[in-house]
Amino acid sequence: SLQDALIPTAAWFAPPLKLVIDQTIYVSFYNVIFLGCCGLLSLNSPSRVFTDVREKFWPVLKAGWRLWPFVHILTYTVIPTSHKL
Repeated sequence: SLQDALIPTAAWFAPPLKLVIDQTIYVSFYNVIFLGCCGLLSLNSPSRVFTDVREKFWPVLKAGWRLWPFVHILTYTVIPTSHKL
């Protein structure tokens, strides 16, 4: 993966750094794409989709922060890269 190529997996700081990158940059991008696609598939107008994304972005992001950091810490520390999808 790109993260494994840029961040040495054996370094002590790798799991927390990967977690921060994943839970800020990656998840923000994917949440906007997900919320936007849901709005467009519901046949909402582009202005309504934009409004929905703005209104739902932070609540969805905060909800994800309650679960996914714990999952990712396990993923980045226990599961070898060769066994990840």
